Amino acid sequence: MPTPMSFTAAYKEAVMYADGGVTHYDCLTITSSDTTDEIAIVDSYEPLATAQGTYLACPFELKPPETEGSVVGKLEVSVKFLPKAARIWLQEQSTNGATMSIIWRQYLGESATVQPDFECRVPFYVTKVDIIAGGVAALTATLPDLINTPLCKKLMTKDILP
Repeated sequence: MPTPMSFTAAYKEAVMYADGGVTHYDCLTITSSDTTDEIAIVDSYEPLATAQGTYLACPFELKPPETEGSVVGKLEVSVKFLPKAARIWLQEQSTNGATMSIIWRQYLGESATVQPDFECRVPFYVTKVDIIAGGVAALTATLPDLINTPLCKKLMTKDILP
């Protein structure tokens, strides 16, 4: 039986064994309780059309939960070159005290036209927004309930994706 591993180690292993010819897209949708507007971005230099809508091309760095042993359930995102209107929207929502959430989805290659290959079942709630010079937005978000959140518990291998 394979040895259990942390989410980070399993994710790195899955990426290492992934088919090099398949493009992997991380997508984030940021919503607010005060408005129906949302920000949908893909970590790419090209927009991505999906069944959930079109994601704006906007490179970002994503630290998923469990990337550090002392921090569990925290998602950190640093978005580069976020359009000015989106930065203003984020700042307004944060200043007004709106509840903002992030939905994390992943698509593999051409499957983007159908359902995502991965979607975190529970949205992350934004706890901090920092707008930094140069069009960078840094977001910190956490899971609402670490005890009862249904996260993936299936073993990932080179042949099996949860």
